[in-house]
Amino acid sequence: DRRGVRLFLLLGGGLLLLELLDKRGISLFPFTRSVRVGGYLLLALLFLRLRRRCSGRSLLERPHTDGSWVPSLLRGDRVLFLLGVLFLMAPLTEAAWKREVAPLRPFSLSRIETQIRLSRPSGETAGLVRWVREHTPKGSLFVVPPLDVRFLPFRLTAERGVFITIYDINQLAFDVAVYPQGHRRLTRIGVRPIGRHQIEGDFYDAIPLRVLERLRDESGVDYFVARSGRIPPALRRVRPSYADAHFTLYDLRRLPENGEGQPR
Repeated sequence: DRRGVRLFLLLGGGLLLLELLDKRGISLFPFTRSVRVGGYLLLALLFLRLRRRCSGRSLLERPHTDGSWVPSLLRGDRVLFLLGVLFLMAPLTEAAWKREVAPLRPFSLSRIETQIRLSRPSGETAGLVRWVREHTPKGSLFVVPPLDVRFLPFRLTAERGVFITIYDINQLAFDVAVYPQGHRRLTRIGVRPIGRHQIEGDFYDAIPLRVLERLRDESGVDYFVARSGRIPPALRRVRPSYADAHFTLYDLRRLPENGEGQPR
């Protein structure tokens, strides 16, 4: 049925074109999930109908001589079958949500998944991030362990300001424009640069009270995140705002006035 084959190819090509346009942010009409699923379902039904009308035995059942498999494979029903499999892989992998076949999924779905994965609390910082979202005002500024890769997405996941992270530190070696401010922020949290690509790693767990006070009063920092089990001595008598097995959060407004550990 040549008319059916043309309709099948036209529908499949149209869906593929819409996926490519959607990937680039071009929308001819609202290409919603229902439209996408409906189109692939219609394509599947058309494929099954055409497949049933194809007569003859399968490729494995048909006798052929050496060198004759190529023209046999290129016959209309074989091409139809292969195209049907390719077109149906997109909704099947979408339903399975398998990362290992991400290139075969609809492009817009891959983009949405990436956005969700980067903005969703996960891993050892998940509890801290959820608490920060629920109990701290937007616009708050946090000091986090600057060499800890677990805080790389903290700005996005917590939706709060971060004084400096390992991402910012990495930029200092490559972007001259950000170096002065980045270097200034490192020194304000007590970092002593050892070389162009190396800084002292233990400073954070021993940050003194005077540095915390300067961060609060001069840099506008609201909260300090310490690693649980490695609390700086200056904060050991300060009541934390949040604590779990991985991280402890301190409100710098509760720092002691006289250095004796009494919250104000």
